Amino acid sequence: MLCIENLNRGGKIYRKLEKIYCCFFYERAIKKDISVGISQIKISNIANILRQSPIMFKKNLFKPSFSINVMTLIIKKIFNEYDDCSDYFNGDIFSYIASNYNGNYEIIDVKIYSAVLRSLMKNKTLKYKKINYDEEFYVY
Repeated sequence: MLCIENLNRGGKIYRKLEKIYCCFFYERAIKKDISVGISQIKISNIANILRQSPIMFKKNLFKPSFSINVMTLIIKKIFNEYDDCSDYFNGDIFSYIASNYNGNYEIIDVKIYSAVLRSLMKNKTLKYKKINYDEEFYVY
């Protein structure tokens, strides 16, 4: 997923602008529900998966470990829900992952993402294991 998100993310200037925007206009970033960090996850999705207010994780938004851990939680949730929907996606887990991670499957970007995922994961096994998160990941 990181490879795919970096294809569409833009250069260093965009990354700097994203950080500046979140630093000085965080309330507006929350309202606009922008995608942030190396995983490009919407602030509302981070809040939902962590069950925390966006204010609680503001200082961690641009830490790569935080972004990757949140992305891992989202993908784990997607995997756990796959059995219920596999018929709709004709057993294509890559389309299912791309659709759920990025939005509606009918969007052309999601179709491209699923094709790229399928290509990147060729001859690889999809699996996950439980991750032990450090204290800095969860902000109390």
